[in-house]
Amino acid sequence: MTISTYFAVGGFATCYLVGPDGDGYGVLIDPGHLNEALLSHIEQRNLPPRAVLLTHTHSGHCAGAAAIQKVFGAEIYAAAAVADLPTNLIADGQEVRVGALTFEVLSTPGHSNDSVCYAVPPAIFTGDTLAAGTVGTATPDARAALRRSIRERLLSRADHEVVLPGHGPPTTIGVERRFNVHLQD
Repeated sequence: MTISTYFAVGGFATCYLVGPDGDGYGVLIDPGHLNEALLSHIEQRNLPPRAVLLTHTHSGHCAGAAAIQKVFGAEIYAAAAVADLPTNLIADGQEVRVGALTFEVLSTPGHSNDSVCYAVPPAIFTGDTLAAGTVGTATPDARAALRRSIRERLLSRADHEVVLPGHGPPTTIGVERRFNVHLQD
């Protein structure tokens, strides 16, 4: 499996292109905005996306989904419908299979009601749920749900699994379990 990152200046979000080893097809996670640089990123890696996986439907993470669908014919997967787009609705525990890749859906409400993470070990794509040293912003009421989601769905995983967030650098489950002050009692 190959994973490449694309940092979108508009929205300051990270988009991930995942594919099998070698050429073939790609899976695009959280295409915040489609622009010439993202198209070039996809073309250079020869991984045209068959699927778009959205961690949640905030525009900074999904604004490019319609264009990706139109240009590449990619299927869109999300926990909530994306306005005016055919969307494959997903739920906790479901597997999304794209070619040889299988992504486990982990429901993690709190940042938004439709927040999910995608695990394809050893990687977990967390969107705005969990990032290095922090958790997604949420209202005070939603913060408890977010912390519960992270503890139950993410911190129960292996220490070595790599967290690939929607903002900021990668981290690991083990580092976040031990040092993320937002997850301490």
